[in-house]
Amino acid sequence: HRWLRAHHMDANLPQDFQILDSEDQLRLLKRLIKAMNLDEKQWPPRQAMWYINSQKDEGLRPHHIQSYGNPVEQTWQKVYQAYQEACDRAGLVDFAELLLRAHELWLNKPHILQHYRERFTNIL
Repeated sequence: HRWLRAHHMDANLPQDFQILDSEDQLRLLKRLIKAMNLDEKQWPPRQAMWYINSQKDEGLRPHHIQSYGNPVEQTWQKVYQAYQEACDRAGLVDFAELLLRAHELWLNKPHILQHYRERFTNIL
């Protein structure tokens, strides 16, 4: 995450962004699901966390997801959108977001990718 801090402006992050652990992510999702007036039993926060992380792992933002009129998918998409907006407002990123921001940074700013390709031959 150090190089994301170094390139925070290019990654559209505040310089002092904070990283959420899974418990913080779960607490935030519980608050959002409640604020959206969704039944926590029908829309479990852990399932929301899994959904969001899975979408991010696939490189998908909320606006990239095709729900095809599926009301369940539409609701999860709305939860993801609300979660992302809350994180953006508060300067928070979860682990999947760190990876996705890095990926997007390399795609959208090839000069940064080239810099690290020249600097490191192998990255674990």
